[in-house]
Amino acid sequence: MNLQQSLVQEFESLLGASVHFPQEYKVALAPLCEHLEAHALRTPTERQARLIAHINSKFNVNRDGIAKVYAHAASRGLVFNFHEKNLIQAAFDSGDQSAFEEAISKASSKEGLVDALCRLFAPASPAETISYFRGEVEAPSKLRAEQGDRAIGNEALLSAFSAFVFSAADQEVLHSYFDSTYSAETYERAFWLQLRQLHPQLYSRERTLDIAKIDQELADSCGSLEELRSAVFAHVSTSYQELENHGHLAYWIEPIVVEGRNITWEICSDIMLFAEKHDEVKLKNAYFRAKQIESETVSHVPDVDVGQARFDLANEGFTYKDTFVCAPSPTSPAGSESLLLLFQKNKRDETIIPCPACRTRDVHGNSYSSLGVRSWECRNSLCPDRSKYNRGKRYSFKAILMQEAIDEVESYIPPESVRKWSRDVQTERTIYDATEMLIRHYSLHGDGVALFGVDAPSDSLGRRFLSHGRINTADGNSSAGFFESPWFQRYALPSSAQESKENASSTTIQRLGSLTMVCGNSAMVLQDWPENYFDGAVTSPPYFNAREYSQWPNIYCYLRDMLIIAQGCYKALKPGAVYLYNIFDYFDNERSVVFSAMGDKRLILSAYTVDIFRRAGFHLSGSITWDKGDIEGKRGFNAGNFSPYYQAPFNCWEHVLVFVKPPAVETTDLSSALPAILRAQPVIKMVKGQNTYGHTAPFPIELPNLLRALMPKGGRALDPFGGSGTTARALDGYAAETVCIEQKEEYFELALKLFDSHRMATTNVAT
Repeated sequence: MNLQQSLVQEFESLLGASVHFPQEYKVALAPLCEHLEAHALRTPTERQARLIAHINSKFNVNRDGIAKVYAHAASRGLVFNFHEKNLIQAAFDSGDQSAFEEAISKASSKEGLVDALCRLFAPASPAETISYFRGEVEAPSKLRAEQGDRAIGNEALLSAFSAFVFSAADQEVLHSYFDSTYSAETYERAFWLQLRQLHPQLYSRERTLDIAKIDQELADSCGSLEELRSAVFAHVSTSYQELENHGHLAYWIEPIVVEGRNITWEICSDIMLFAEKHDEVKLKNAYFRAKQIESETVSHVPDVDVGQARFDLANEGFTYKDTFVCAPSPTSPAGSESLLLLFQKNKRDETIIPCPACRTRDVHGNSYSSLGVRSWECRNSLCPDRSKYNRGKRYSFKAILMQEAIDEVESYIPPESVRKWSRDVQTERTIYDATEMLIRHYSLHGDGVALFGVDAPSDSLGRRFLSHGRINTADGNSSAGFFESPWFQRYALPSSAQESKENASSTTIQRLGSLTMVCGNSAMVLQDWPENYFDGAVTSPPYFNAREYSQWPNIYCYLRDMLIIAQGCYKALKPGAVYLYNIFDYFDNERSVVFSAMGDKRLILSAYTVDIFRRAGFHLSGSITWDKGDIEGKRGFNAGNFSPYYQAPFNCWEHVLVFVKPPAVETTDLSSALPAILRAQPVIKMVKGQNTYGHTAPFPIELPNLLRALMPKGGRALDPFGGSGTTARALDGYAAETVCIEQKEEYFELALKLFDSHRMATTNVAT
């Protein structure tokens, strides 16, 4: 009996199942077994133990036992990082108690905790593992909706058998077979060390973090908002070219006044737009759905000039990560806050990365895990790390880099730093605090950090500082060209009343006290509304594709509709009127490049909003930070990894953008009338899984209440996205009339009902 036959018999006997080997698998297996016969092999007992451990790992057989360990550790203040969790799981999966005790002891020295955790070590027995696996072979528990003609049970057996064969000898023996460039002299057991030899350019850390300051002095030296934009845009472009891939760019933006207007939030929004969209690329990748995107947009925006819009071009650039709002104090007035704007460079890189498990170069691009982050899939049918249902191993260089960083002790981030910056709303933070945080959280020990107008901290934290002085005000062409580029030609077009009316439904108007409730399309309603009618406006618009009632084919169609409505609001508002606009930069897919989850990212809706309102004629006066408090979710969860690349704050706030229709009334001092941070809890609408409120996205009454300080008593107010009528209830007794426009009849009726209840309650209190 040759080795191949022996391994098959041993495998099938252990698991009590027969494997069907496709012909191509047999062809690949035979020469590998011949290669193994020339080397020392592990004993059958060792091979079988490794197979049991592999099955435990792939099918997460010990998940309940491991979860108990994590839960008890967390109750005692102990969390484990990526590698520690791997060691704990490996110990469970192999049934190695000594390895488990060693892993726990390395992670904690708390008295009594190690013993308590060790008492929880209860891995599945080999018999339990085999029984579980056979159940999966007979009735797989987790499958994609479409499995085609694949015999999934046999695929699971093939995947397990590949791992079993790989366990027959030392890993170097197998790597020497699959790696066509193998050399005993240069071989490294650790994959990341091998990868450094193969592609040293990927590990260049010459410049991985840029930190720049934008302040009044820089603005004064530029002389105008246009010149300031041009200088900063040039800096963004240079950083994108010179930063190492997956490096970060940060701007500390202090309060800036240009020509009597606070432009802090406006320059922030413009940087966000330019940073993400400045690089126009003619993509040839199959995932780029240019024709479909063009068709969808032209159908929605019939007057778009496809020659100017150039749908064949994709816009690339930095990936927007976060904006930290840093106010001097919790009660500081609007306009006093500084902003910390953060981006990451994820530029497409087609450098082929061998499989980390088997070291083969026989891999193919598995699309991108996210835009700009290339991932790969191993095509080796004998790879030991195929999925449990026999798909090729998938991985990316970015993920490898992040996992490697965890092991760098010098880059360890103190937990107090993570806690200090766990929220993206901060008070009493300085540029010095922010610089230290950025260095700790977004660079590695030994990295080059470029500083622009920022003082280097006294403690280098092991980084190399590259001082470049201030942002160069002489650099850059006019920024105006960017705002006329093809991206904006896809939606920023002159609107027509006819276009709005063609897309509108009939209108119903009902008056109840100070409420004028309009059921209809805002674009159409506002086209026919008298000019200079309203003294103020406030709204929370539908967020792009965030709810069942707010769906658009792509971001261009959404922005087109929002632009038309903004233009209608501009016409209907009086000169000097203030318009408060609640928007959130949440996570979704713009559908401007790709339609799959690969396109999911943090949408810069606030920056788009600033652009379309500026095109409509408004001035941006600032933004109130609506602090929603500590929120649920894992956005800021670092999985216990106190290392760079894993840190992200909880997104705790939304914008209340403050727009003004010029000319602004000179006596209106918006900074004294509004807070920098508004603390208000979101409306509780879900009780035991049921929406008891009636609307899926109501905003708290504190937001429209802000309008009381910005418009005259007895004036008229507008909410073009009326929803449940919160604005009307908030301004009842202050505004003579509040017009709420709501397209959905269900919410139109709800708003009337809630307003009527509000009036009755108010009357009862008065009497």
